[in-house]
Amino acid sequence: MTDIESGKKWSIGEDELYEAAPRVRALIVSRYEELYANVKDYLTDVRESGRPADPRYLEIGTRILKEISYQYRLGQPPRQGEDDEDPNSGMDRGALVLAQFDEIEAKLRAAREGVDGG
Repeated sequence: MTDIESGKKWSIGEDELYEAAPRVRALIVSRYEELYANVKDYLTDVRESGRPADPRYLEIGTRILKEISYQYRLGQPPRQGEDDEDPNSGMDRGALVLAQFDEIEAKLRAAREGVDGG
């Protein structure tokens, strides 16, 4: 990768994207926090002066918080880690359910035969 200003070849490949993602994510969050600090300062001034807040600042603040939560993936379910103790980890869950159905069916058959035969 070379300097964009120099006009020489400049590119970002998949490997560079993958390696840079944590740094870029941190940079983005840092910049969003700077923007939110401005919104917070405005809202503090408005509150102290007693005048109504401009709804555009409230909307900007809301959008910033949504973007920060997006960067931290707060809307996604928690990831299963290696140290999570899931007894079914690595199993085919469909096969597990089918096995449980077979077990239930066998118990029902045995119960039915006990009633019919007895």
